[in-house]
Amino acid sequence: MPRQWRWLVRLHRPALIGGGALVLLTAAALVWLGGPLTDASAAAWKAYNACGFTPRCSYDQDSILLYKNVYNWTTIAVLAVPFLVAAWAGGALVGRETESGTARLAWTQGVSPARWLASRLVAPAGLTVAVTGLLAALHHWAWAAGRDRIDTTKFWHDMATFHANGTVPVGLALAGLAAGALAGLLLRRAMAAL
Repeated sequence: MPRQWRWLVRLHRPALIGGGALVLLTAAALVWLGGPLTDASAAAWKAYNACGFTPRCSYDQDSILLYKNVYNWTTIAVLAVPFLVAAWAGGALVGRETESGTARLAWTQGVSPARWLASRLVAPAGLTVAVTGLLAALHHWAWAAGRDRIDTTKFWHDMATFHANGTVPVGLALAGLAAGALAGLLLRRAMAAL
């Protein structure tokens, strides 16, 4: 079994490295958003609310705008990055095996095409669900950190926030994996499937 895992990791190495870097960047941005950026923006809102109608008031507007921008971009990233990484992994894996003829060889050895495809996609699907679930949980944590402290925090029912805080990113990631695998099966070339 350990030998099969080593083979699987080598097979998915480009997707693991590229996707891992994107996921780590998104996770780092979410931790920054939920921690220091939320604190700075909350302090700026507190100073702004203390001003009242004073014409000359000092508060850190840049922190408020930076929080808003980073929140919007990380929300988009939580929804898009897992989908794109999983589609890339599915297309590369299935496209490479159909292009080289390994899939046909396996099908002639008594392995059904459905069983072959399932065995190839189980590990990437499990990893995709785990990592995407972690990103969605981090997004919810970052959103909840500013909920009662920042005046412009999105409501829970805001469309992008609602989707990013729930199970939608996991579903999108699995749909991306399936779409990539389907592209690999139909196009039978790794580069075209990518």
